[in-house]
Amino acid sequence: SDEKKLNLENLSQGPDFLLPENVYIEQIQIVDGYVTIRAAAGAPVLETLQEINVRAAFQKPPVLQLDGSLKVGQKPYASISLAGFWNLKQASYQFNLTTEWGRIPFWLQEYQKSHFLVLEKARVKLIAEIKSVDEEKALFHARVGLEEARVFVHGTNYDGSMRLDAKGLFNFDTKTVER
Repeated sequence: SDEKKLNLENLSQGPDFLLPENVYIEQIQIVDGYVTIRAAAGAPVLETLQEINVRAAFQKPPVLQLDGSLKVGQKPYASISLAGFWNLKQASYQFNLTTEWGRIPFWLQEYQKSHFLVLEKARVKLIAEIKSVDEEKALFHARVGLEEARVFVHGTNYDGSMRLDAKGLFNFDTKTVER
């Protein structure tokens, strides 16, 4: 039968698996995209993503190259950029993420209220890298800087500037940092 079945082996062939014979996708690109996010259909806009520029290149299967950037907010207060690759056949990947936030948005403040740590206000810069070791583990390195920050931890207020530099090996199966 000509019916195609979706499985991991076919997924490693990339998006071409979904296309008719002799048709191939080498790249998908979004240029200057715009997205609004709502809690429910018809609800007020919760957040706006704009200046979305994303490229997914699949020119050397089974490796998917990804890179892109976007701005957050109707009047942008944050930027996010991502670059990396994902080998769909070997389940290996490496991604780099950089983001800068001029403020903490209200929806994130609301979400954090039930957590032990609440970031009430801050200018934030995050640089993060993740690289697979095998199917269960990944090396990570994250550097975070907070300026003009107010953080609540278990009812205690912390105000000022803070820095964090964390690296280790994360095990997805046990959900633990091993080193």
